[in-house]
Amino acid sequence: MCRLAAFPPGFPREDAIEILKNFENNNTDGTGAAWIDENGNFIVEKYPKSLTKILRRRRFLDHMPHNGWTIAHLRAASVGDNKFQNTHPFIAGKWAVCHNGSFSEHKIVRLALSNKIKFEGETDSEAAAHLLSVSGPKKFSENVDFSGVFLALNQNGELWAIKTSGDLEIQALTQDRVLLSSSLSFEKFERPVEAHIGWYHFDKAGCYIKHKKQRDSWEPHRPRVVNHVCGPYADSMGAFNNRQNVDGDSRHQYYYPGSGCE
Repeated sequence: MCRLAAFPPGFPREDAIEILKNFENNNTDGTGAAWIDENGNFIVEKYPKSLTKILRRRRFLDHMPHNGWTIAHLRAASVGDNKFQNTHPFIAGKWAVCHNGSFSEHKIVRLALSNKIKFEGETDSEAAAHLLSVSGPKKFSENVDFSGVFLALNQNGELWAIKTSGDLEIQALTQDRVLLSSSLSFEKFERPVEAHIGWYHFDKAGCYIKHKKQRDSWEPHRPRVVNHVCGPYADSMGAFNNRQNVDGDSRHQYYYPGSGCE
């Protein structure tokens, strides 16, 4: 099972590395990240090796804190060999995409798109990335099911998160920004929300725009014991919880930072 995260603008590199380290475990077949530079171009940093091995020789995510979203991925190989071409994220048109899960229809998608797209690797995730690029995130979310979680960074700087199954937690930060991750530390983050099955749209400043719930998740969220946490990530998730509990489309509302921390 792969793991992934989306770090909003201004998020510290040290905290991002800590999040990735916390869920490295057996996800050691590839490490990668993508972001957009000042010229509007994708920058992709990826290696077919573990995060631990990379950090021994170089400063992974050295561009952070960044003025836009950064998506990151740790791979546990299932479809495709352990090599650069099979390492996430994948660039598909105007999208950079990383994926946690299994996309069973990848062979059909490859066949259907073979006259238009030259695939670089063999993974199901690369095929899914190109399908998302062709269909758009909303239609992709409506027609793909039980295939895991997708983080899709558009070249315009906006982020889409699509959950069809699996784990995705959302944590409110300061300045109305949010953090998305497969899992978050109990000690450092207070009451992250488990994402619904459906799609989420975030602007280039790292703030929530809108989401649409496709169906209830059949997977119970892991239990969490919450103690009051002070510090940069001690935000109330009440507003986001209330907003998520509305079926269908949900319009933009702001997060409200928690109180009680000095």
